[in-house]
Amino acid sequence: MKNKKFNIGLALLLAGSLILTNCTKNKTSKAPEPDSDTIAAREAALMMVTVTDIGDVCGQVCNNDGFLLGFQSYAPLSIMVGTTNINSIAAVVTSTASKTYDVIYNNTVGKDGIVRNGKLHFDYSMTTQPTSLPATLYREAGYVVKVTSPGNLIINGDTVLINSMVISNTTPIGFPLTAPFSPSLGVNITWSQVADVTIHRKDGKTVKFNGTLNRTLLNTNNTSVPMPAGSTVNTFTVYPKPYNSQLYLQKEYVSYTGTASGYLSNNDAFSLNIAAEAPLTRNFNSSPEAFVAIGGVFNSPERHPFISGIFYVDPGTKTKRKVDFGSADIVDYNAKITIDGITYSEDFK
Repeated sequence: MKNKKFNIGLALLLAGSLILTNCTKNKTSKAPEPDSDTIAAREAALMMVTVTDIGDVCGQVCNNDGFLLGFQSYAPLSIMVGTTNINSIAAVVTSTASKTYDVIYNNTVGKDGIVRNGKLHFDYSMTTQPTSLPATLYREAGYVVKVTSPGNLIINGDTVLINSMVISNTTPIGFPLTAPFSPSLGVNITWSQVADVTIHRKDGKTVKFNGTLNRTLLNTNNTSVPMPAGSTVNTFTVYPKPYNSQLYLQKEYVSYTGTASGYLSNNDAFSLNIAAEAPLTRNFNSSPEAFVAIGGVFNSPERHPFISGIFYVDPGTKTKRKVDFGSADIVDYNAKITIDGITYSEDFK
């Protein structure tokens, strides 16, 4: 009887074990939610816009003492322009002796609708090449300028600290008057911007950008640029003959390549890479805004976002994101962000 009871008990135990095993086997866990976090992509793009905007200010000011500002009465670009009048500009202080420029903002509202305060200091005394005739202008090969923000620069309430920044004209020495570097042979003006910038945002969060952006003036040779359907003009003279007198940056069409790293607002480290085969582009001849001027007063801001190209951002703790701004002839703020094979639409305004 004892063995019989033992066998019956063992059978019941095995049956229970089988039931438990089957229950566990058939149990399904909930599928993880897709990673749809686009914050890293947005913050990386906005940091690049901030850095490249400072480069544009440098381009306008460090070229013939800012005399190009007179052309802004008809041009889309105006980082320098003041409150409501397109001829109102931030103060520019020039020192030929020390080879410096200061741009002083005082609640200056640009045509991009952005409010700026503070100072940008540009020092080109470090330019050494070509040694026989050092470059003195932003458009000249070999020109090098150090950029600082004494007292800090405040952009729409965000405090921008330039820890270090150097902008160099990387066009071949001899351009444009010495063959084989003439514009007619297809050489474009290029610059390198090495920047270490910290941005303390007005929401209390901080982001940091440290990288190199390589900039190419795609319409150096006055070639046509992609424009939205219906545009009657697609060729803009940006570097007119005799190729050593002016550079109309307010009509530029530019591309950027490069790499960077830094920190996002959640303190995660990130790295980014702009695809060499699909550089980011900005076209200062067009804008997503319905830009209307009445009596010299503009009733809508005019901005120039990235309109084409691809960059990859790796947030570190998450998978790499692919950010695609699409086609250059579609002028908008939209981009496609691909994460783990799933693509999301994002407004970068």
